[in-house]
Amino acid sequence: MHAERNHMADLLLTCEERLVDTRQVLSELLDAVRRTRGLTQDGAASDPMPALLAPEALTQMLAALEPWASDAPRRRAPPRSLRRDEGIFYIGQRRLPLSDTETRVLAEIWEAPSEPVSRDAIFAALYPREDKPGIGVIDVFVSNLRQKLKLASDGGEYIVSIRGKGWALQSDRCQRD
Repeated sequence: MHAERNHMADLLLTCEERLVDTRQVLSELLDAVRRTRGLTQDGAASDPMPALLAPEALTQMLAALEPWASDAPRRRAPPRSLRRDEGIFYIGQRRLPLSDTETRVLAEIWEAPSEPVSRDAIFAALYPREDKPGIGVIDVFVSNLRQKLKLASDGGEYIVSIRGKGWALQSDRCQRD
């Protein structure tokens, strides 16, 4: 019990530190957006605009902020379909914040819609060379994927375990072209 409390305290401290860092970054971004908006409205084209505020960067920033910009009833909407567009995974319109490796693991499972994908198959796809970590790392990736899918969908389950065979996606939760 004591160890659980210490673990929880450590997690809360980490969350607090990350939120403070995020607040600082968001404050700086907000200041940059306001300064740049002022430059564009004043017609001061000779002043260089920060590269961070290029149209492409702004589009990505707006997409990242979308989950928090919506109203509360929309956030409580039922889980949405998982979809893949040009190698990027989404739940509804929300882009999943996946690492490159997590994206590759999810892609392996995605590519086999009717069959479970084994731990060995995913391991071989990720690590074709001899310099390999332990095979248990695949379990960690799948666990992380499940958590991220659940968070992005307000609690939906997308990956199912098939005992002795591997993992598969729930077809009724996937939107395939």
